[in-house]
Amino acid sequence: MFGWFLALVLAVAAEDPGVAWVRAAVEAHPARAADLAAADAASDRASVAGRWADPVASLSYTGPFSTGWIGDHPMAGIDARLSQRLMPPAWSSVRREAGEADAAARVASAEATAASLSRRLHAGWWAVARARARAEALAAHGVLAAQARDAARARVSVGRAPEAAALRLDLLVLDLTQAVEDARGVAAQAAAAVEAMAGAPLPDPGPTLPEGVPRWPVPTDTAAPVVVAAAARAEAAEARSEAARAERGVPVELFVGVRGRTFQSPTDPGVDLFTAGLAVPVPVSRGATARAEAAAWSAQARASDAEAQAASREVAAAVAGAQAAFDTAAASLAALEADRLPAVRAWRDAALAGFETGRASAQDVYEAERDLVRLTLEHVDLRAALWSLRTDVIALRGGEEGP
Repeated sequence: MFGWFLALVLAVAAEDPGVAWVRAAVEAHPARAADLAAADAASDRASVAGRWADPVASLSYTGPFSTGWIGDHPMAGIDARLSQRLMPPAWSSVRREAGEADAAARVASAEATAASLSRRLHAGWWAVARARARAEALAAHGVLAAQARDAARARVSVGRAPEAAALRLDLLVLDLTQAVEDARGVAAQAAAAVEAMAGAPLPDPGPTLPEGVPRWPVPTDTAAPVVVAAAARAEAAEARSEAARAERGVPVELFVGVRGRTFQSPTDPGVDLFTAGLAVPVPVSRGATARAEAAAWSAQARASDAEAQAASREVAAAVAGAQAAFDTAAASLAALEADRLPAVRAWRDAALAGFETGRASAQDVYEAERDLVRLTLEHVDLRAALWSLRTDVIALRGGEEGP
């Protein structure tokens, strides 16, 4: 048992041939483009978050309806005013931090989307590779079964075997021919599905099942993208809560103004006037509204933090389950290659040789070939499972491996 595990650890497997294609498909996928565009939009908003309102300049004329001339009435004049709203302390900084946190959450969401797409595309890649490998294995066995069938017919023609012998092997050839067509159909369906998901054709020659046992990914300290995205949403919500708390402060509006009375007449000496002051809103509902908004964002932060913890546990469970499945499949593959496959191949060869000399029946050849087909397909399925489990865990972790 330890021998195969040591060989597995020391094996140096070729890189997954689908990595480059999947990476390119993910980078070009509309779902990722949408998340990145949303991240760009959030970043643009963050760059101007927390800026004060523009100053307001106004110019007006006051005069009687009876005349439009400024000097005909002592109350007439031209008024110029400039005002600026001053926000509460720390308002700008917390608003800017909230915008930056939201942009970071959007970026993390894009990475989580990329990881999810990568997992699905890799799964589709290996589904195609598995179906194609099964079709090739079945076709090879079909050739061998046809040779055995022809040998049986030759013996039937000279009266050395009953007709049932050839008919039995005819049935095996027909079964294998249909199984090849079925496997090719499954491969075509899987290829169509993964190409539609990627929005790009599979590369030539396309997914194939590598030889050997892949290396299990080395754990890293980096959290999975889905966990990072949930944690980033929690940070963004908490930043929004801080910004809402800052809204409890009351903004102050400063203003200055002048009234121009430069024209002089016997009834109006033309005195220019100056105005300065401030306006403070009465916070009847501002404080309650800000507190409620801050409480709502805090609750959202707690919810996102709980999502991050739940996602972390789900990822840990998925990785642990995948590793257990990988170890089990690797052990089964090692046992299959070491004992079961050689044994059934020897049985098939002995049955064929015995059939040629009359020491074995067509039923023996049929059963030996049938069992060899079954174990060959099991061999293909185990190899495909190992590669699929490996790439799935790598994509789940965000496409990174340890050294």
